[in-house]
Amino acid sequence: VEYDPDNDLYVLAYAYYNNGTYALGATYSGTTVTLQTAVQLTSTSGNDYHQLLCYDSHNKIFMCNHGDGSNSQYCNTFTVDSAGAVTNTAQVTLSGSYQYELPAFAFDTTNNKFVMVFSDSGNVLKCAIIGDGNAIAIAGTPTTINGSQQSSFKKKGLAYNPLYDN
Repeated sequence: VEYDPDNDLYVLAYAYYNNGTYALGATYSGTTVTLQTAVQLTSTSGNDYHQLLCYDSHNKIFMCNHGDGSNSQYCNTFTVDSAGAVTNTAQVTLSGSYQYELPAFAFDTTNNKFVMVFSDSGNVLKCAIIGDGNAIAIAGTPTTINGSQQSSFKKKGLAYNPLYDN
């Protein structure tokens, strides 16, 4: 679930078993929530997992990141209108020789870039800049954090604080 401050609504992403990843908008009034029509972002015959949403407040576009059970990681970008309707715009496969295990994302509002942390197959924690809502791709080589093997990174969190931007 991710909040859209520009349209004052929530966006949800989820996997439908053996049928891909979906996103939908949820509008609310008082204590009433209205779920809009779900839009299929991907279609797979396997299990999509780890649906993560992040909002690019500069380009006013959402990114949904998800895996498909085959060590591939995908990013879909889509827009949401003020009524909560989703329009799928693009899908990109993140390249590289990584497994992208349990990623976390944040949007850097100063540099207008998505940032990702993940563990690769060797349990090494890495950080990568993956672009903005208009161009999703790994920018350069992901940086290893702390330079050592980390076997206990099962969950990660990432947040951007513009007050500490240099």
